[in-house]
Amino acid sequence: MTWLVPDTQRRAKAIDTTPIRSLLAALEDTYSATTAARQKIDSDLGSAYSPPREQAILNLTRQSYAAIADLQAQIKGQFAAAKVAADQQRADARRDFSTGADGRLYRESLAAYAALAGRMTPDQLAQRLDDALASGLVGEARALADVARTTHEAPSGALLVALNNADTLAKTPYEADADRGYDQIDAAAQRFGVFSLTTDSRLASTLNGRTDQGAGNFSAENVFAAEGGE
Repeated sequence: MTWLVPDTQRRAKAIDTTPIRSLLAALEDTYSATTAARQKIDSDLGSAYSPPREQAILNLTRQSYAAIADLQAQIKGQFAAAKVAADQQRADARRDFSTGADGRLYRESLAAYAALAGRMTPDQLAQRLDDALASGLVGEARALADVARTTHEAPSGALLVALNNADTLAKTPYEADADRGYDQIDAAAQRFGVFSLTTDSRLASTLNGRTDQGAGNFSAENVFAAEGGE
């Protein structure tokens, strides 16, 4: 049988964030263009009040708000599409686990440990689980974790620690990659949402001739700045 690819060789593909990064650059460019346009108004019409100057600022305000709102909507749409792609890859990784060697080991171990769990102490289950994780036996570790949670509804001590470790470590490389990719996209989307809350204050600052309010927030480096990188 050649259709089964060993779990250790399957890795998730990185989600393409190029469209998002391009739009983020365009968003920062819009703020820069607004700053330049505001400076030109002062250069052409002076800094004192006049109806032509106020109309020029009003027109610039409307144009900038519209351009920024459009770009932010596009970015949100791109993040939504990226999360769908990342979530699909997570589903593919779970399916790959089920059909692969680790999935078979999970089903075999689940049946075996279900019969033994009642005769094992929490510490014994914890030790078995730790051993399975240390040996890279993902299927056995998951089976032990499922049995332990069924047998001990309120785990504590060594078993609780082992179960927490299993939540993080009992994954194939493909699953770990896919989960990490989704988490990074999701974190960047949330960070973009937080930065978007400053849109009004940053644009108002820009239109008043200041550039310090939120400057650079929408750079790709900031939006995708997560622990461990992208």
